[in-house]
Amino acid sequence: MQRHYWPGAILTLALFVLPAHAQVQMEWKLKEGDKFFLETVSTLKQVMRTQGKEMKQEPEITTVFALTVEKKNADNTAVVEEKIETLTVKNAAGLAAGSDEKFNQQLVGTAFKVTLNPRGEVVKFEGYDDLVKKLVGEDAANREAVKELAPEELFKISVSEAFGFLPEKAVKTGDSWERETTRSLGPLGSIVSKRKYSYDGSEMVEGKPLEKITFTATNTFNAPKPGEPKSAKPFQVAKADLKVEDVKGTFLFDAAAGRLVRSEMGLKLKGTVVIVVMGTNLETDAAEEQTIKMRVLDKNPAAK
Repeated sequence: MQRHYWPGAILTLALFVLPAHAQVQMEWKLKEGDKFFLETVSTLKQVMRTQGKEMKQEPEITTVFALTVEKKNADNTAVVEEKIETLTVKNAAGLAAGSDEKFNQQLVGTAFKVTLNPRGEVVKFEGYDDLVKKLVGEDAANREAVKELAPEELFKISVSEAFGFLPEKAVKTGDSWERETTRSLGPLGSIVSKRKYSYDGSEMVEGKPLEKITFTATNTFNAPKPGEPKSAKPFQVAKADLKVEDVKGTFLFDAAAGRLVRSEMGLKLKGTVVIVVMGTNLETDAAEEQTIKMRVLDKNPAAK
């Protein structure tokens, strides 16, 4: 009669001898003197409607940063120089307008110092105030205008997105972890995003095994608070009610090399904004779709 238990016993034994799900440790392997390039391509589709009129914008911004590891500290933080190599803006009609392009080219060559903690988070960002002073000197009004046109986050966010997504420990397929980020929308307010990352396993890309990480997010829009500094632009935002949807992304990471290979993220934003122009309130319906693609490369992709 005991033979009836054999199948179960054999199955139990098999579970013990089968290999456990392999765990993967993913971390940036930064060494002093390392130099590589981060290319970001941000595509925006924006439609705004007010008083029966519609305005569309479809800019594409391509930025290449040179990243050099200047120092690796005993606490495993790293100091990285972030230098703007090239900055190109295109819209549906072609290149950016002359005045905008002139401003963009003033940013080329600008360098910042970024301190990253072991989680890949930016804990210190230096050089932004020096850039603003270089562009407009001590003129307070012009300084505020520059900060709206090219806020600190514009330069900080690329490094944050490229480094700050990895798990803190080894993971196996199906494991997940969370991170929270805040993205400024200038005079419109800010978005607090709670991202849930998931390790989807390894896949072969161009003959090389890469680790695939995906994420989705829940988001909270924070409208400007009463009494916050007014915009330096010729309009003010009296009220904003925006919703962020379909926030998701994919990262491909080379665990052996300790480096991001490429990523793609996207989001949609829609709602209403009340803009004050010369004392007149204009209620505006806004819809926006944004896609951001990043690549980490050994050579400058913009070099001829």
